[in-house]
Amino acid sequence: MPKLFVELSIKINAPASRVWAVLTDPAQEYGKEWFHDFVTLDSDWKVGGSMHWKFSSGLTAEGKISAIKPCSLLSFSFKGGAPKPVNETFKLKEREGTTVLTVLIGDFESDPVLKHHYYPLAVENWNKYFLPKIKELAEK
Repeated sequence: MPKLFVELSIKINAPASRVWAVLTDPAQEYGKEWFHDFVTLDSDWKVGGSMHWKFSSGLTAEGKISAIKPCSLLSFSFKGGAPKPVNETFKLKEREGTTVLTVLIGDFESDPVLKHHYYPLAVENWNKYFLPKIKELAEK
């Protein structure tokens, strides 16, 4: 069975440490700006550690960190409204003060609801909203 992933990249005129802060620093509350629907994200940011999202709708999601290397890699699985967990990976590659952020999300092929509902939403949201907002926040 083929796999179905969202894989997108964006060039950000900021160091990887700044992009990392936008993605993970709860004290800065950037997440509320780039992922406009969640209210809080709690995590210890360690391999095997849990992640807990609370959304403005009142819904929650749970996740588990599978890999983390500050300023270069964050990978986790999460389950919220979707029928099965989805994996999400952020890769940051810095060169001369510019960072390429690559996001890999999936596999959406594992369930018809994921494939037909969540996959198109992920493509649209990451292209139109999330990646441009992460770029904007990191470049401020």
